[in-house]
Amino acid sequence: MTVGESNGPGDLLVYGPDLDATPLVGTRPPRAARGSGLAPGREVGGYVVEARRGGGGFATVYRARDARTGQRVALKLLHEHLVHTPSVLRRFRRESELIARLAHRNIVRLLGHGEVDELPYLVMEWVDGATLAERLAERGPLPLDEAMPIVEALAEALDAAHAIGIVHRDLKASNVALAGDAVKLFDFGIAKLLDGDGEAGITTAGTRLGTPHYMAPEQIRGGAIDHRVDVYALGVVMFEMLTGRTPFDGPDPLEVEERQLGEAPPCASRFAAVAPAIGGAIQRAMAKDPARRPASAKALVAELHAARAGVAGPEAAADGTPAVALYVHGGPRNELAGDDALDRLDRALAALRRGAAAAGFELVADARSSLLFVARAGGAALPALIGRAERLAREAIAAVAHPDVLFALTIHAAELAAPGPHPGGAATGAAARGTVFDLAGWTRTDASGVFVTHAARAHLRLD
Repeated sequence: MTVGESNGPGDLLVYGPDLDATPLVGTRPPRAARGSGLAPGREVGGYVVEARRGGGGFATVYRARDARTGQRVALKLLHEHLVHTPSVLRRFRRESELIARLAHRNIVRLLGHGEVDELPYLVMEWVDGATLAERLAERGPLPLDEAMPIVEALAEALDAAHAIGIVHRDLKASNVALAGDAVKLFDFGIAKLLDGDGEAGITTAGTRLGTPHYMAPEQIRGGAIDHRVDVYALGVVMFEMLTGRTPFDGPDPLEVEERQLGEAPPCASRFAAVAPAIGGAIQRAMAKDPARRPASAKALVAELHAARAGVAGPEAAADGTPAVALYVHGGPRNELAGDDALDRLDRALAALRRGAAAAGFELVADARSSLLFVARAGGAALPALIGRAERLAREAIAAVAHPDVLFALTIHAAELAAPGPHPGGAATGAAARGTVFDLAGWTRTDASGVFVTHAARAHLRLD
């Protein structure tokens, strides 16, 4: 990997005084160094500088090696003209604190930090590979089988950060390093702690940090944010992996922001050979309302698995038959969920599988705690099937009844139809109407309870 400066249309834009983020990987030749910099061969804190490999308005990145072991590292040195800028110094020091707290195999490791020539520096793991952005530029869109392991690794990294109150806020393809089978997330330079440690003032009200192509609407508006901005960005990254493009583009950042705020997220099926159910799960992650997004990064992955299994299920062929669907999503609400809570959930899911089979529902997607049951109307009226689904759902929710468990069950009535592409490549109107496998259009995963869609309720009123 060549470490360099990134200046493409998807690059970080920082709205606020004295703020920037410096990527550790890239492909472009570096710009001229500010000041004298660090000459090759110089030893800094036990590391020998080999070459300058990138930088931005915040810091310069050098490739270096451990003088004792020969291990290659990335050395990130704050620019001299920013030494007397308190906000930048705080951010730089915070980055070392953040990364030190993020001990995870899918997050770049912090190896050390210090000062040289009165300038602070960080020493980080060197990832010998390419960024996801480079991979996409070289090869184009990835098949689903290649994209899924990447999004799974990123979800694990994000959930680990979220568990200790850290939101990345600048997840994008150029901040993801690929080295063989390893996936590494880096550049937590603009990350925000949400644990009330008194340092939130580093990002003041109205200051917006992030990259427009990947920013959630609430992030663009400069309002309060939480971990769901990372879920949004993960949806964008998945969209980009499968289609080779970001969902919203434009000639300048402001137009991209306007589209992020005002346009519904497109389905990936419009731009590539992506199953509509997969596209629907990605659309849910990019919902304008954070409450409509999956509750966590791993919840998004679970929805993708469920959608993938549902589309592939041979018994649930897309034939236009009226059907009733019951979607189940369960999991621990927080780290406090103990064995008793999880045992209740497991027992409820097992009972639900048995009860659904007895009631004529077929399990067409099973991703651990995310299940999709479908019953064709056949000779039975839709209202009767909806009533059976409601009884199953209410029995299951009563069996769990634990504050530390999120258990959402959604009932929907629609056709067993998967929208096909127009000759021009766009999806047909079936996706907008909400077929059974358009999960993003009708399922709930944000709160516990039994939810009945308007489409299902309409059949009950007509009965």
